[in-house]
Amino acid sequence: MTLAIGLARDGSPNHVRRFNPWQDGKAIATLLDQAFYEELRTSTSGAGESATSRSSMASALQNMGSIEALALQRAPGFVWEEDGQLVGHASIQRNPTRSDTWVIGNVATRADMRNRGISTALVQAAIAFAAQQSGARNVALQVMDGNTPAHHVYKRCGFETLTSVTRYRNRTSHLSEAGSGKVVARRTGLRDRAHVSACVGATLTEQIRYSESFDDAVYRLDIGWWLWNSLNGNRDQWHRTGRGALRTRANFDLAEHHLELFLQPEATIEEAHALVGAGLQRLNDYVSKPVAAMLPREQHVAHAALMDAGFKPTQTFVHMLKRLK
Repeated sequence: MTLAIGLARDGSPNHVRRFNPWQDGKAIATLLDQAFYEELRTSTSGAGESATSRSSMASALQNMGSIEALALQRAPGFVWEEDGQLVGHASIQRNPTRSDTWVIGNVATRADMRNRGISTALVQAAIAFAAQQSGARNVALQVMDGNTPAHHVYKRCGFETLTSVTRYRNRTSHLSEAGSGKVVARRTGLRDRAHVSACVGATLTEQIRYSESFDDAVYRLDIGWWLWNSLNGNRDQWHRTGRGALRTRANFDLAEHHLELFLQPEATIEEAHALVGAGLQRLNDYVSKPVAAMLPREQHVAHAALMDAGFKPTQTFVHMLKRLK
């Protein structure tokens, strides 16, 4: 059943209804594939990778079977259907690591239907849904920096900017010149858990935790983490300096290794260089793959160290928040 909520901005009826996985899956996949093609293209280094990313993004919905549809049957999301065609979509889900916050994503409108207020209506429907949920206090989202139309939609709906996070990519895990100075980064042990916790807390601040779900267990150096890591082939490894820490994850089944740099405010560029160099040296022991990293915008020293080590920014996402109560 179509849910009429006022009018679109051009005066035409509002055709918002709940997402139905049985009938909407493939249409949504096509819509998202087209809407986010440019974002995917600019976030990858080559045409082949871009094509792969587009395919993987849409494949889950395009190839959805009965079991997947049953699993998504109660998934909250909204679509705009007009003249029998699905032309807009917005999803919303509870942040799994922050129960008071719901996260909006995959907001898209078909290119020839834009500037009619469709995305605004879908976002408002998602906000209204979140507001009805027990314990909900916030709605959060991420939007690519420079996506001016989307920024206008979210500000119109009452969202405020919190911070931004930049994603980086290094084409290879081969060791660079970074880390060749006087400061040495050493492997951490369980005795370093308080130091690691302080560095992680200084970087993964509350501002980026509204729309990003972080599993704190993977950053907590304790017996549980050690056992989990051992059973998973010791994929994770930590290094530290006096005011910084670094986590590397060697991914056997993914296209990229991952590197996470955590610096306290007083950390120096020499410490950052030492940590990045140690991480790349560690990953160099595995099959050479590109290395992905991400940083909040306030981490200027970490940004400089990544750039010196050959990392290039690929995308910057602005984190936004709307408080419900």
